[in-house]
Amino acid sequence: MNLTVIMNRTAEAAKETLERYFVHYNFHRLHRSIGFITPQQKWEGTEVVYATTFSENLSN
Repeated sequence: MNLTVIMNRTAEAAKETLERYFVHYNFHRLHRSIGFITPQQKWEGTEVVYATTFSENLSN
């Protein structure tokens, strides 16, 4: 196997890993600085109403 093939496979793997991370970060991970919603929810202007507060969840 030559170096070009190895580098292409490595670049493809890195791209796939970054794509998965960005999807998680923007669509699934809650961000404290924007009110414990995802960046996608913030972008869409979604209003999220929680049954409990963050402090209440910490006390459980």
